[in-house]
Amino acid sequence: MAYRLKPHARIDREIQRVLKEEAESAAEQLRNAARGDKHDDAIHEARKSVKKIRAVLRLVRPELGGMYREENARFRDIGQKLSALRDAGAMAETFNGLRKRYGDEADPRVWDALHQTLLKRKDETEQAVGTRQVFEKYPRELEAVAKKVDEWPLHGKGFSVIAPGMKAGFQGGREAMRRAQREPTPENFHEWRKRVKDHWYHVRLLGEIWGGMMEAYGNVLKDLQTWLGDDHNLAVLRGVIEEAGGGFEDLIPVIERHQAQLREQALIAGVRVYGQKPERLVQWMKFLWNAPAEKEEVLEELKG
Repeated sequence: MAYRLKPHARIDREIQRVLKEEAESAAEQLRNAARGDKHDDAIHEARKSVKKIRAVLRLVRPELGGMYREENARFRDIGQKLSALRDAGAMAETFNGLRKRYGDEADPRVWDALHQTLLKRKDETEQAVGTRQVFEKYPRELEAVAKKVDEWPLHGKGFSVIAPGMKAGFQGGREAMRRAQREPTPENFHEWRKRVKDHWYHVRLLGEIWGGMMEAYGNVLKDLQTWLGDDHNLAVLRGVIEEAGGGFEDLIPVIERHQAQLREQALIAGVRVYGQKPERLVQWMKFLWNAPAEKEEVLEELKG
């Protein structure tokens, strides 16, 4: 089933269902990667499932109590291993996009040499991470978690189970955006991107209640996290260039120019998203959850 909660089903059961499905999906994708079935794509999909799981954990953190720290740490460790593998592969995609856009601004030999450097770095990363261990250990661990999800302490009823987590996630994104505005460092933009992605996943969970307005809101979030993700990939690529030397430094102005464009787009969209107060957002979501038959009328009221 989709990464969505059904509004009129028991919300604790729906949360457990989503967690189990994503854990099982990540395990399956890692086994696919071990068999060589679209290796990079499979790692990417497994990593996305782990991110979705962590977003759900943050959404129900008050319900989980002390269990949250243990489970979040578990999935954080898995995610970090997969991120190392995925980031190495993502560099090739980032490089290809940059060359397609700015290929005329540097000697073709420089582009070719950097491409070879990135391929070598990818192989070295996979050896350092230990892909065999990842593919053998984590599917078992993910499936073990999936079997125990029904025992997790989710006792609240209705929208109250997710309202505090929804509000905290949105507030975290607002604060991260303000830090990025005050201090536009790669680290601050990357932290903002993580919080945007959490909120995007939270909104996607409520996909069953979407009307036209909610769909448009979700699309803005998708674009925002994409621009911030591209910015992060460029920052990582710049780090590779600075470490490698060898004439690649000529590409840094190109990277800086593209990052400036991405950050400008992100900040414009960010003001649209985070201009509302967290309390108002949660009020909006709660209404859509509880009374979908009347949502269009109240949406107009909330807009006013």
